[in-house]
Amino acid sequence: MKNSTTFLLCLLTLPALAQSDALTSVQTRANTWQNLVLQEKLFVHTDKTFYLAGELLWCKLYCVEGNTHRLQDVSKLAYVELLDADNKPVLQGKIALDKGLGDGSFYLPPSIASGNYRLRAYTNWMKNFGPETFFEQPVTVINTIKGIDTTQAANTQPAAAGTNPYSLTFFPEGGDLVTGLPSTVAFEAVDDQQQGIDVKGVILANDDTVTIFHSQQDGMGTFPFTPAAGKTYKALLYCPDGIIRSWPLPPVLARGYTLHLREADPKTLTLTVHASPGLSPQNIRLFIHSGSLLTFTDLLPDVNGDSALFTVERSSLQEGNTRFTVFDGTGRPQAERLLFIPPHDRLEITATTDKPEYATRQKVQLDISTPGTTGSYLSVAVYRLDSLQGYPRTDILRYLWLSSEWIGRIPSARVFDNPALADLCSLTHGWTRFRWTDVLSHPSGPRIYPPEIRGQLITGRLTDPHTGAPAKDIITWLSTPGYTFRFATTKTDSTGRFQFDIKDFYGQEGIVIHTNSDRYNYKIDAYTPFSEQYAKTGLPVFRPAPSQFDLLTRHSIGMQVQNVYTGDSLKRYTLPRMDTMPFYGHADYSYLLDNYTRFTTMEEVLREYIREINVTRPHGQLHLVMLNEPAHDIFNDGKTLVLLDGIPVANDSIFTYDPLKVKKVEVIPREYVLGPSHFSGIASFTTYKGDYEGLPLDSSSLQMEYEGMQWSRQFYSPAYTTIRQRQSRLPDFRNVLYWSPNVRVTAKNTPVEFYASDLPGDYLIVVQGLSPDGHAGVIYQHFTVHHPMP
Repeated sequence: MKNSTTFLLCLLTLPALAQSDALTSVQTRANTWQNLVLQEKLFVHTDKTFYLAGELLWCKLYCVEGNTHRLQDVSKLAYVELLDADNKPVLQGKIALDKGLGDGSFYLPPSIASGNYRLRAYTNWMKNFGPETFFEQPVTVINTIKGIDTTQAANTQPAAAGTNPYSLTFFPEGGDLVTGLPSTVAFEAVDDQQQGIDVKGVILANDDTVTIFHSQQDGMGTFPFTPAAGKTYKALLYCPDGIIRSWPLPPVLARGYTLHLREADPKTLTLTVHASPGLSPQNIRLFIHSGSLLTFTDLLPDVNGDSALFTVERSSLQEGNTRFTVFDGTGRPQAERLLFIPPHDRLEITATTDKPEYATRQKVQLDISTPGTTGSYLSVAVYRLDSLQGYPRTDILRYLWLSSEWIGRIPSARVFDNPALADLCSLTHGWTRFRWTDVLSHPSGPRIYPPEIRGQLITGRLTDPHTGAPAKDIITWLSTPGYTFRFATTKTDSTGRFQFDIKDFYGQEGIVIHTNSDRYNYKIDAYTPFSEQYAKTGLPVFRPAPSQFDLLTRHSIGMQVQNVYTGDSLKRYTLPRMDTMPFYGHADYSYLLDNYTRFTTMEEVLREYIREINVTRPHGQLHLVMLNEPAHDIFNDGKTLVLLDGIPVANDSIFTYDPLKVKKVEVIPREYVLGPSHFSGIASFTTYKGDYEGLPLDSSSLQMEYEGMQWSRQFYSPAYTTIRQRQSRLPDFRNVLYWSPNVRVTAKNTPVEFYASDLPGDYLIVVQGLSPDGHAGVIYQHFTVHHPMP
């Protein structure tokens, strides 16, 4: 925790109880949170992180339970966005999740501006816990189609004169600086590309030097500091550009607590808590949240004056992040410290090529295995390394253990094997997934955004168009029209809000929302399913160097050549396993109209062929009457549901429709209940095109574009198995040689084959994934491609 904001919020949620009752209340609420509140993490593996407009961005999604990192099968849908520097989405998509796994792709259009973007992903359930819990990763897109002009590119402008390209942030250990109490202050210095920088500086109090500080690793460091009353502090930093700049230190509290964690020996940790005069340290307690362990310790502190000492055995802590929180006797959190213990159990992955070097268009044989583990879920990317595209900015191991838990950047994977760097990161980051404000308020209370456990939830609101008042208890229908349509029904709540649960909704067919009211037209508003909350994280500034312009030009030519010659191969999709049955299942009766003599009016079709439907003419108007077959009677209450390609139509309006456009009619001649709706039979008409051509929608309907889940695009990789294919003059300028989001490793090696392109250079193999028991792993391997010897 970086300041006292969290503590102050907690004060509003906890009553002033007696010590034992207060601490018992905290323990109870924490246990309730742990047991009842599902925590999801979502990791996205992209094929690379540098793209040109006109290329495809490929991605694999892993959705896991927050503590165990095991794949979970709760959410069935993930939302993926590409946001610019102003948090405006330039691309959005929905990707189906099956048992925690999903994959998709995004075409980067020629209209996209050059710059750095934020790729983020989340589930509907994750929206309850704030955008800080979403997956985020910077990606770079350069639009060479419009020409390379860095002065006009988004987020690539050179720094303006007089601006500060550096950032210096201070993090008091325990959360706060307190007058007269000793603290250890951590700091982090980064440039505008969010890279750590080596710095040195001084702390001044009223222009007098108090202490000197300097970075130790990757722009981070610590220094001891005891603030005095009545003084104002600032830091002077000697920046790499030769300019001395100043930053203020965090505010100093008049009263409070500080803590300091140190390693007494390899097996023991000590936490020293200092309290301001008048604040007794005797009644404080230590709360430990370590992995799935969430409890107060039974330890009583050793008190010495205004300080207290806790001793904790390292063996009692779980791997990963541990949060030490000091509570006072009234159940109020007063100080907090993070500790990261690198995990020992990681998924071991081996990836071996049959040789280190290959000629262009030569087959690469890659063997992948996970020694000691079977059934692991892996994704594999192979791409060319150069000055534009380097190593991935994150991986599944770093993300699940670090990035998903901390605010800010994670320097590198060295955190796992460098205890000093791990401790610096613990001091300069905050834990976002677990928040005391959530735990101490209503941990088991209702959530605004429920998990999408069956399909996509489409929500909105009905209001009176004249007064704006909510329309409550109104039955509302939703259709996703098409040859295989979806139809759902619900009732609005007291606020006029409606919610539909739509399974297997793919593609871009759009939706139609109707109100079951022939007397009043309500205003219908459908909500966007994408989050409009954004984390306060910046994007690195990308400024391509002049030396990279020739390389960008070659990348651009290669991209355009690939799109011209293999564009059709990039538009192949794999149909998902989905339920194509209508909501009513198998119809009781089905009529293919081409099996009969075709008539030119719907009246003749219904009279002559559909025996379950009677046609009457009261008051000179045609009227459809459905047979109630089980009762050997007819429905004559006007509640028969008539559908055309899934769109509800007024009972008698179907007579004006051209029957020559209709392929089949399905009939359910009995009562049918769907949610809050009760129908006197169903008559479903399906056209040849499935697009309800020529059907006018009534005024109680809202037709809108509403994209469903993505179709799964197939990755294209040519094969050069014959001499003729290898000697083909068709150019091959692929810089991504292979992408597979779904590699399942069995007990033996899993072979992967692909072919090198016409681009020589150094290539990187990235294999990462999860074991069935939640262990994450990643491996990087290299090979070289060169032109064949003459």
